[in-house]
Amino acid sequence: CLHDNYNWCGPSATRFTRGILNSDFYQVQGGDGFVVLQDPTDYRVAYSESQDGNIIRVDRVTFETITIRPQAAQGEPALRWHWDTPLAMSPHDPKVIYAPANKVFRSPDRGLSWVAISGDLTGGANRDDLEIMGVKGSAVSIARNDGVAAWPTIVSFAESPKRPGLLYAGTDDGRLAVTRDGGKAWAQVIDKVPGLPKGIYVSEVVPSRFDEGTVYATFDGHRQNDFDAWVFVSNDYGQTWRKATAGLEGQVARTLTEDLRNRDVLYLGTETGLFVSLDRAKSWGRIKGNLPTVRIDEITLHPRDNAMLLATHGRSIWILDHLEPIQEYARVMAADAALFSPPAAAMYRRPARDRNYEFWGDQVFFGENPPQAARVSWFLKREVGEVKLKMTDAAGREVREISGQALADSRKPGVHTACWDLRVQPGPAPQGGGQGARGGGQAAGGGQAPGGRGGQSGAAQTSPFGAGCGAAGGGFGGGGLGGGGTAGPFVLPGTYTVSLVVDGKTVESKPLRVAADPEVALTAVQRKQLFDMAMELHDLQRRATEVANSIGPFNTRVAEVAKEMGGRTDVPAEVKTSFEVLNKEVTALVPKFSAPAGGRGFGGGGGAGGASPSVLARIGQVKNGLMGGMWPTEQTLKGYGDIKVEAPKAIAEANAVFAKASALSNVLATHKLPLAAPAAVK
Repeated sequence: CLHDNYNWCGPSATRFTRGILNSDFYQVQGGDGFVVLQDPTDYRVAYSESQDGNIIRVDRVTFETITIRPQAAQGEPALRWHWDTPLAMSPHDPKVIYAPANKVFRSPDRGLSWVAISGDLTGGANRDDLEIMGVKGSAVSIARNDGVAAWPTIVSFAESPKRPGLLYAGTDDGRLAVTRDGGKAWAQVIDKVPGLPKGIYVSEVVPSRFDEGTVYATFDGHRQNDFDAWVFVSNDYGQTWRKATAGLEGQVARTLTEDLRNRDVLYLGTETGLFVSLDRAKSWGRIKGNLPTVRIDEITLHPRDNAMLLATHGRSIWILDHLEPIQEYARVMAADAALFSPPAAAMYRRPARDRNYEFWGDQVFFGENPPQAARVSWFLKREVGEVKLKMTDAAGREVREISGQALADSRKPGVHTACWDLRVQPGPAPQGGGQGARGGGQAAGGGQAPGGRGGQSGAAQTSPFGAGCGAAGGGFGGGGLGGGGTAGPFVLPGTYTVSLVVDGKTVESKPLRVAADPEVALTAVQRKQLFDMAMELHDLQRRATEVANSIGPFNTRVAEVAKEMGGRTDVPAEVKTSFEVLNKEVTALVPKFSAPAGGRGFGGGGGAGGASPSVLARIGQVKNGLMGGMWPTEQTLKGYGDIKVEAPKAIAEANAVFAKASALSNVLATHKLPLAAPAAVK
């Protein structure tokens, strides 16, 4: 909702690698943007409003709209609507809509009909009779009541999620009313709030979803030059109140939201930022992170995603995707180390490049996408020596470990987060190879480095999302350049166990549910078949890479020995002959295990369309074709069958050469020509 820029609807995450586009959003209603409500039981039905209670119902398929704002009965005074009318949907029946003006109106049928369920809940004062700086309102002729079309009005309203018909309404002239019977009888309770300035603006009223009698209220006194915090809680339907502002000195309270899972957790938006209470408003602390110092006007919690959405005044919309560390923080504070419950993750596909965004010009805006990964968070009371995250499948087999340099900065006291790209453990990277060899740009234990082309950027990127999470808006890529590199296949959908290991000791383990990409048109049987095939090649790739990493420096040393031997007359001819045979065999092996040359083919086949002599490149090319979200081509399937035969033969050939070199090295050593033969690859 944007001032003078309408109401909009758009995604919080997309498949576009670069981020969320302006074109991903569409307009719901014009005018000044305010409340938008979505019927949770019917995708087509939404409600929207612009200034002064201009309420419409929207058909989200045809985008037709109808005006549904209640009207005063003939002969009655005009209704007074607040600029930002607190339109509300019943948490018990989405067909029931409330539209508060100076009276509260209720619709049982999605706005087709309305009934007033209250009288005027405001003080009903006439601004013409009020004086400002000694001038009566009736005497003002220029810009009279400028910016405020109606006053006094209802500005905050809510129905209890615990009990239908338990309603609260707050006004901009300092009134607070409650009804327990759906509006048949209302009681004013503002005088029961101790120490509250007269006429203060009731900025929010929040009935608890956990306890029927509990209600929270915030008051905003800045219009009266009062910049104190006014937050109160009642446990008896507003009959008695206690102040709840410890830690909020000098903060103007604007909005409050109760957590959906933990009854002790509350979130408060103020003129300068976001605060949280872990003890039901007994104390408050600021949440900062990368959130700017900005006014928070609205806090919405997504029930499905357990995410927080913040509407700010001037700094756009901010999203905190997973609230588990806040919800569980009080539980872990007493522990030396603890693992927070990992949220469910989905293996959705995000193409490496799309829409030619690199040609769009300068200063094109992209909203941030969340990482294409599962996020795991943990707590440390003090600095530790080593942290590891281990993921095991339902059978207890370890599928991934994140440790070492990836978590080097995640050992200090506090809350930490790391990303798992939902792939199995990566294989070793080819060392010192040609183009396309994987370098130091790997993230979180060896997955493709986000943001760059196949991890070629080298330097690790810092992410506000956590260790190994990639640059904001990016995420872990697919198979990548260079024939899939060393990234392993995506794991199969299912429930995995995440374990936090601190200084060699498993501290805590929790389940992590991994869902399949719903848009991938593969059956469960096909997914399993492709996974098993890709895992076969992943192991072959590991073995072939070990050969490649051995044969490179060995080939260099063989060339050095050949040069040294050429000027020697004391080396027997039969030794020279045996060495020349070995030299030729090593030279013949090198192309078979050369690092993949990436090119622009993304397949590891050389990029020019020809078959590569390198079994390492061909393994990567075929493996990459098996790790996609579509059934592979006939060429890929044939390549799978061929490389399963050729790669083991090439590895066996290399092992035979290594064995011959080992035997010959003993002879060469007697002539002071050291040659260390590589160990056989299993």
